[in-house]
Amino acid sequence: MERAGQKSRKSRATYAPSETRTELARILALLGQSGAAQALSELQALARHGALPLSPETEQQIALACDDIRTIKNILLAALGLKKG
Repeated sequence: MERAGQKSRKSRATYAPSETRTELARILALLGQSGAAQALSELQALARHGALPLSPETEQQIALACDDIRTIKNILLAALGLKKG
C-alpha cells in the first residue's frame, strides 16, 4: 500500500549474467589460476639478473609472452566492465 508522499517499493530484478559474460569471467579466472603470467615474469626477472642464461631472442620472446598475457587480461577485464589490475 502506498501512502501519500511515499514511493512504492519495486522488487529488485535478479541479476543473471549473460552466457558470454560468464564465459569471459571463467576464462579470466583460468588465466589467473594458471600462474602463466607470474611464471613468465619470474623467468624474465631471472634472465634479466643473469641467473637464467638465455639468448637475447629467448629473453625477448618471454617479454612478449608477458605482454600478450597482460593484454589478454586487460581485454577480458574491459569486456567484463572491471578495472585493470
